Amino acid sequence: MIKLDPKSILWLFLGSILGVAAMGALFFAVAVLREPRPPRLAGQATPDQLVRIDFEKRYDLYCSSSQGEATVFRGCRVLGFTGQQADDESDYAPKVSWVVIELADLRRAYLPVHLIRWFEETA
Repeated sequence: MIKLDPKSILWLFLGSILGVAAMGALFFAVAVLREPRPPRLAGQATPDQLVRIDFEKRYDLYCSSSQGEATVFRGCRVLGFTGQQADDESDYAPKVSWVVIELADLRRAYLPVHLIRWFEETA
């Protein structure tokens, strides 16, 4: 059986308290850093309001091709995506996601996500 003198017990106790405090500070820092922060625009912070995208609405999607040509899909609705996610463990699965949109005439189109530059609500 190990015998500890009072001084060693005190140091163990203080070390344990410090370790718990450090872990608490680390968890707090991670929680704070994960909160979305407003971007800066023209040197000022934008309003501190997280705005969700309503995918039930129709949008005009502005896309570019690999040759740099611009294409606009007007009045479309984002349905979802297809393809594999980056965290998929399969080595054989493609690591590409395609955004699935419903065109104004109700046909579906599949767009590589990296070609979508921006979108706006349809007027």
